Amino acid sequence: MAKQKAAHDFFYVGVRDPIDVRRNLLESARETIHFMKRYEKLSSVRTEKIQMLLKLDTEVKELRALMAKLRKMFPTAKMHTTLPVRKPQCVVCNDSFKTQALLAQHMKRHEPKKVEKKIKHDFTEPDENLSPVMVRPSKKKFANADELEDELASIEKKLEGLA
Repeated sequence: MAKQKAAHDFFYVGVRDPIDVRRNLLESARETIHFMKRYEKLSSVRTEKIQMLLKLDTEVKELRALMAKLRKMFPTAKMHTTLPVRKPQCVVCNDSFKTQALLAQHMKRHEPKKVEKKIKHDFTEPDENLSPVMVRPSKKKFANADELEDELASIEKKLEGLA
Protein backbone atom coordinates (compact mmCIF):
# COMPACT_ATOMS: atom_id res chain seq x y z
CA MET A 1 0.00 0.00 0.00
CA ALA A 2 2.91 2.36 0.63
CA LYS A 3 4.12 1.86 -2.94
CA GLN A 4 0.77 2.96 -4.38
CA LYS A 5 0.68 6.07 -2.20
CA ALA A 6 4.23 7.03 -3.24
CA ALA A 7 3.29 6.66 -6.93
CA HIS A 8 0.46 9.19 -6.55
CA ASP A 9 2.45 11.84 -4.65
CA PHE A 10 3.17 14.95 -6.67
CA PHE A 11 6.09 17.28 -6.36
CA TYR A 12 5.81 20.91 -7.37
CA VAL A 13 8.74 23.01 -8.41
CA GLY A 14 8.73 26.77 -8.74
CA VAL A 15 9.82 28.05 -12.15
CA ARG A 16 11.15 31.55 -12.56
CA ASP A 17 9.78 33.32 -15.62
CA PRO A 18 7.38 30.55 -16.74
CA ILE A 19 6.35 32.54 -19.80
CA ASP A 20 9.93 32.72 -21.04
CA VAL A 21 10.31 28.99 -20.46
CA ARG A 22 7.12 28.31 -22.44
CA ARG A 23 8.24 30.62 -25.24
CA ASN A 24 11.63 28.90 -25.41
CA LEU A 25 9.97 25.48 -25.51
CA LEU A 26 7.65 26.56 -28.33
CA GLU A 27 10.50 28.11 -30.31
CA SER A 28 12.62 24.97 -29.93
CA ALA A 29 9.63 22.87 -31.04
CA ARG A 30 9.24 25.15 -34.08
CA GLU A 31 12.94 24.76 -34.95
CA THR A 32 12.66 21.01 -34.54
CA ILE A 33 9.78 20.92 -36.99
CA HIS A 34 11.79 23.03 -39.46
CA PHE A 35 14.64 20.54 -39.14
CA MET A 36 12.25 17.64 -39.67
CA LYS A 37 10.88 19.30 -42.82
CA ARG A 38 14.40 19.82 -44.15
CA TYR A 39 15.27 16.20 -43.37
CA GLU A 40 12.17 15.01 -45.22
CA LYS A 41 13.15 17.11 -48.27
CA LEU A 42 16.69 15.77 -48.06
CA SER A 43 15.53 12.16 -47.93
CA SER A 44 13.24 12.70 -50.92
CA VAL A 45 16.13 14.28 -52.86
CA ARG A 46 18.33 11.32 -51.93
CA THR A 47 15.80 8.79 -53.19
CA GLU A 48 15.34 10.80 -56.38
CA LYS A 49 19.13 10.91 -56.82
CA ILE A 50 19.40 7.14 -56.43
CA GLN A 51 16.62 6.63 -58.98
CA MET A 52 18.31 8.99 -61.43
CA LEU A 53 21.67 7.24 -60.97
CA LEU A 54 20.08 3.86 -61.64
CA LYS A 55 18.37 5.24 -64.75
CA LEU A 56 21.66 6.80 -65.90
CA ASP A 57 23.47 3.52 -65.34
CA THR A 58 21.02 1.57 -67.49
CA GLU A 59 21.18 4.21 -70.24
CA VAL A 60 25.00 4.16 -70.24
CA LYS A 61 24.97 0.37 -70.53
CA GLU A 62 22.55 0.64 -73.42
CA LEU A 63 24.73 3.27 -75.13
CA ARG A 64 27.84 1.11 -74.73
CA ALA A 65 26.03 -1.84 -76.28
CA LEU A 66 24.86 0.32 -79.21
CA MET A 67 28.41 1.73 -79.68
CA ALA A 68 29.81 -1.81 -79.78
CA LYS A 69 27.25 -2.74 -82.47
CA LEU A 70 28.07 0.43 -84.40
CA ARG A 71 31.82 -0.26 -84.31
CA LYS A 72 31.20 -3.76 -85.67
CA MET A 73 29.19 -2.31 -88.57
CA PHE A 74 31.85 0.23 -89.65
CA PRO A 75 34.83 -0.92 -91.68
CA THR A 76 38.24 -0.75 -90.06
CA ALA A 77 40.49 2.09 -91.20
CA LYS A 78 44.21 2.59 -90.67
CA MET A 79 44.24 6.32 -91.39
CA HIS A 80 44.11 8.69 -88.41
CA THR A 81 43.75 12.44 -88.68
CA THR A 82 45.05 14.98 -86.21
CA LEU A 83 43.15 18.12 -85.46
CA PRO A 84 44.96 21.45 -85.37
CA VAL A 85 45.77 22.71 -81.89
CA ARG A 86 44.08 25.98 -81.02
CA LYS A 87 45.77 28.44 -78.73
CA PRO A 88 43.78 29.60 -75.69
CA GLN A 89 42.23 33.01 -76.27
CA CYS A 90 40.79 35.62 -73.91
CA VAL A 91 37.07 36.15 -74.48
CA VAL A 92 37.21 39.74 -73.22
CA CYS A 93 40.16 41.23 -75.11
CA ASN A 94 40.82 38.45 -77.73
CA ASP A 95 44.53 38.03 -76.79
CA SER A 96 46.09 34.63 -77.59
CA PHE A 97 48.24 32.73 -75.08
CA LYS A 98 50.60 29.76 -75.33
CA THR A 99 49.19 27.86 -72.35
CA GLN A 100 45.97 27.66 -70.40
CA ALA A 101 47.84 28.73 -67.23
CA LEU A 102 48.85 32.02 -68.84
CA LEU A 103 45.26 32.60 -69.90
CA ALA A 104 44.10 31.95 -66.32
CA GLN A 105 46.57 34.53 -65.01
CA HIS A 106 45.36 37.03 -67.60
CA MET A 107 41.69 36.43 -66.74
CA LYS A 108 42.38 37.51 -63.14
CA ARG A 109 42.79 41.05 -64.48
CA HIS A 110 39.23 40.99 -65.81
CA GLU A 111 37.61 39.83 -62.54
CA PRO A 112 35.54 42.45 -60.67
CA LYS A 113 36.60 43.48 -57.16
CA LYS A 114 34.70 41.87 -54.28
CA VAL A 115 32.76 44.06 -51.83
CA GLU A 116 32.15 42.89 -48.25
CA LYS A 117 28.63 43.12 -46.87
CA LYS A 118 27.92 44.06 -43.26
CA ILE A 119 25.08 42.35 -41.39
CA LYS A 120 22.98 44.34 -38.94
CA HIS A 121 21.12 42.59 -36.13
CA ASP A 122 17.99 44.05 -34.58
CA PHE A 123 17.11 42.55 -31.21
CA THR A 124 13.96 43.43 -29.28
CA GLU A 125 13.24 42.94 -25.60
CA PRO A 126 10.50 40.43 -24.66
CA ASP A 127 7.23 41.74 -23.22
CA GLU A 128 6.77 40.91 -19.53
CA ASN A 129 2.93 41.18 -19.54
CA LEU A 130 2.28 37.87 -21.26
CA SER A 131 -0.44 35.36 -20.46
CA PRO A 132 0.50 31.74 -19.59
CA VAL A 133 -0.03 29.02 -22.19
CA MET A 134 -0.25 25.29 -21.53
CA VAL A 135 2.45 23.38 -23.46
CA ARG A 136 2.48 19.61 -23.66
CA PRO A 137 5.31 17.75 -25.37
CA SER A 138 4.17 16.02 -28.53
CA LYS A 139 4.92 12.31 -28.81
CA LYS A 140 3.76 12.11 -32.43
CA LYS A 141 5.93 10.91 -35.26
CA PHE A 142 5.20 12.99 -38.33
CA ALA A 143 4.72 11.05 -41.54
CA ASN A 144 4.73 13.80 -44.12
CA ALA A 145 5.18 17.50 -44.74
CA ASP A 146 1.46 18.30 -44.34
CA GLU A 147 1.43 17.10 -40.74
CA LEU A 148 4.62 19.08 -40.10
CA GLU A 149 3.00 22.19 -41.56
CA ASP A 150 -0.07 21.75 -39.32
CA GLU A 151 2.07 21.30 -36.21
CA LEU A 152 4.21 24.30 -37.18
CA ALA A 153 1.11 26.46 -37.66
CA SER A 154 -0.22 25.51 -34.22
CA ILE A 155 3.13 26.27 -32.56
CA GLU A 156 3.38 29.64 -34.30
CA LYS A 157 -0.19 30.45 -33.21
CA LYS A 158 0.79 29.70 -29.62
CA LEU A 159 3.90 31.87 -29.98
CA GLU A 160 1.75 34.74 -31.27
CA GLY A 161 -0.45 34.29 -28.22
CA LEU A 162 2.60 34.78 -26.03
CA ALA A 163 3.75 37.88 -27.87
